[in-house]
Amino acid sequence: MRIRNDTLSAGSLLASLDPDRPENNHGLLFLVAGADDIEPLTEIERTCRDFIEGQEQPLRKGFAWYAVSSYGQDGPMDPRGRVPSPKRLEVREFHGLARADLEKLLHPVLDRLARGEPELLPSAGAAVGAPAEGVQFLDRTSELGELLRLLRGGKSVILLAPRRSGKTSLMRRAQVVLESECRLVSLNLERDNTPEKVAARLRTIVSGEPFRQALGRVQGDPTGSIRQSIEDLARRATPSHPLVLLLDELVALLDNRPVPFDENVHRRGALGFLQAIAEPAAKLGARCAVAGSVDLFHYLAQTLDLAQEDLPTLLREIVPLHLKPLALDSPEIELRRVLMGSGLVLEPAEVSWLVEHVDLALPFPAMKLLDRLTAQSAAPPGLTLDDGRRLLADFV
Repeated sequence: MRIRNDTLSAGSLLASLDPDRPENNHGLLFLVAGADDIEPLTEIERTCRDFIEGQEQPLRKGFAWYAVSSYGQDGPMDPRGRVPSPKRLEVREFHGLARADLEKLLHPVLDRLARGEPELLPSAGAAVGAPAEGVQFLDRTSELGELLRLLRGGKSVILLAPRRSGKTSLMRRAQVVLESECRLVSLNLERDNTPEKVAARLRTIVSGEPFRQALGRVQGDPTGSIRQSIEDLARRATPSHPLVLLLDELVALLDNRPVPFDENVHRRGALGFLQAIAEPAAKLGARCAVAGSVDLFHYLAQTLDLAQEDLPTLLREIVPLHLKPLALDSPEIELRRVLMGSGLVLEPAEVSWLVEHVDLALPFPAMKLLDRLTAQSAAPPGLTLDDGRRLLADFV
């Protein structure tokens, strides 16, 4: 396994062109290393052409092919087809793929290309350390649909899954979909991890005043300020655009223990915070989506000794949505898509080994391992399969 050879100069460029704004031109550059690449390149071109022919105008008109013998900064000689930074792929990365697999692999990429989206492929490096957004968001179609159905139906939802299963990413995706339908307020409670900070954050959303100024104003009664802000936000919403509170890492705030620590005081403070959020939301028809790396109800019961009946009504009636491991239709194709986005080129035996040992159904650890493989393959001549096995053993 090795890093893609970007110094290759010959191949075919598939350009997606905007005649009115050439700066928006994008493209895929399929690089050829030798005679063995000619037949696979021909099949790639056929697959892409069939996809393009199936598109409606004007998307179909924006595509053009160029034979490339030496690709420089400005692209082909035809000025209409200049693509300053095409996505480079080696034809070698497609060797051995059947036509059906080429279609599964390339059609989503071509669809993004046709729509002028700059990110065409997910990559392991971009998925490590941040919630998955855009092209990085791997398939959770059914869970996203259920989350949207519940929120649109007036229900509050709590996402339940092991750590690093994609709860935050799913909630971010729902936020993008719902932004035109709802009045959304997103709170990162790992960052704003005290009632005072949450009160100040909500106050800035309501009034527009600077966060530090708001923080000084809420010190005397943070929970009262939270209640007032949520009431103000809910009243500004409408039945057609209801208020939806997105609470990420709620347990991080609840478990932020003050010094000196008193268990009873901490328990009352946690319950008071939950009431300040949930009671005005329920009263005024708002709804909540809660996510986090620790199960909220397990934490409330085991750590704070709060039973279900102790909680405000909204939390007692909140709908649990369990996130199962990703059910990918084509694990090998999804893996190849990530490899291409990461720039890691594998031989067929290495791909088979990765499919057997790397499970994208749990995206975070899989992406972390692929990112490490990519980084260690950067030094020539790359990694052998035995090197990969040793790295996997150390990773586990």
